[in-house]
Amino acid sequence: MSFVSTRSDSTGKLEFSGQYNLGKGFSLRSEGFFMDADIAKSHVQFELMKEFNDSHLSFKAGGGSYNFSWM
Repeated sequence: MSFVSTRSDSTGKLEFSGQYNLGKGFSLRSEGFFMDADIAKSHVQFELMKEFNDSHLSFKAGGGSYNFSWM
């Protein structure tokens, strides 16, 4: 399933998340948080995931860190 979700409030806080189905068990996900107009306070992350019958493998990048996960 592919989707995009956003939320903002009166203080200027903005959040987004989304997922795009690439087919064959692969998906690309993203999320971002912007506390205000100061871009230095923001966080954006991307995740590439492969789903199997009983587990998944993912690679995440964002906020100056990288993560491999097998669950």
